[in-house]
Amino acid sequence: LHEIISRDLRDWVQRALGKNIDLGFELEDAWTLGEPLLLRELVANLLDNALAYTQAGGSVTVRTGVRDGESVLEVEDNGPGIPEAEREKVFERFYRIAATGGEGCGLGLSIVSEIAERHSGRIDLSLPSGGRGTLIRVVFPRLAAQAAHIVLPVSTRTVPTSR
Repeated sequence: LHEIISRDLRDWVQRALGKNIDLGFELEDAWTLGEPLLLRELVANLLDNALAYTQAGGSVTVRTGVRDGESVLEVEDNGPGIPEAEREKVFERFYRIAATGGEGCGLGLSIVSEIAERHSGRIDLSLPSGGRGTLIRVVFPRLAAQAAHIVLPVSTRTVPTSR
């Protein structure tokens, strides 16, 4: 996950600076099996949302690490937050919280949810410990559990043997 995040770090920092948002990274090694392009899209959607809905002077923190043997990605902001009654709905396609007034078409978090599910991950959405904003945590299963579900193609090519 660290590599996926680091790849686009400069772009996100520039965007945050342009909005006067303090963007922090607390990155520890956190390995997961997956499709890099999809994982990159997952991270991009989480960061795009956090930066879009956090006001100037606010903060966004991205964390990776391992907890209980599972790889964890967290994106926390101190923006307006997501009302508790709408926390499940935000993962539905085209759902937008009317009161936020932000741009977008309501696909970002549904895409995040689909990508996490495709990687056998789960998403938790909560209120950060500071009492304001949003904390989205994506948890990927232990590598051994993921490896058990990998299907490798079987070659039909014959291999010559020497006698």
